[in-house]
Amino acid sequence: MFLEVLEPGYEEMVAKIGSAKNVDEVIDAHMRFLDTANHTLLLYKSGMGASGQYTLLNKFYKTLNSCNIFAIDITSEILSQPTPELIAARIGSPQFAQYVRQSRAEFVACTVELLDFLGQSVTNDQALTSLAGRLDYNGFFRRVHASMQGEALSSAMTGMRVG
Repeated sequence: MFLEVLEPGYEEMVAKIGSAKNVDEVIDAHMRFLDTANHTLLLYKSGMGASGQYTLLNKFYKTLNSCNIFAIDITSEILSQPTPELIAARIGSPQFAQYVRQSRAEFVACTVELLDFLGQSVTNDQALTSLAGRLDYNGFFRRVHASMQGEALSSAMTGMRVG
């Protein structure tokens, strides 16, 4: 990640500093490097929401946090069972399957929200366009999200009574 995010800007800054004729050019090269680094590290002001928080970074954090919570919960479930048989019984239970489905839905929703925000934010930005492409390189998350929304709509309509 360092090579893609910081190194190109750093090399450009070093070259500009090497050819600088005065302190103002050195400061300008350094400021451009900092602006570029903040932008590519998702810390730029154009990504700030109305609340003053860094929206893109927050969406990325929310997606990673959903993974972390799931991993912690699964680990505690497995460690709380004293035998392999009890672990297998717990993992095979309908409640556990429902929890996994809910966690998957939350992760996919967070990822699609991040991808949508990236899609709206990444005009002429090679690094962020590359990130968006890698996160959903084959459209998997968008397809899963669409099918989950379709299933939820179908379930809601099945539960409705006509008459």
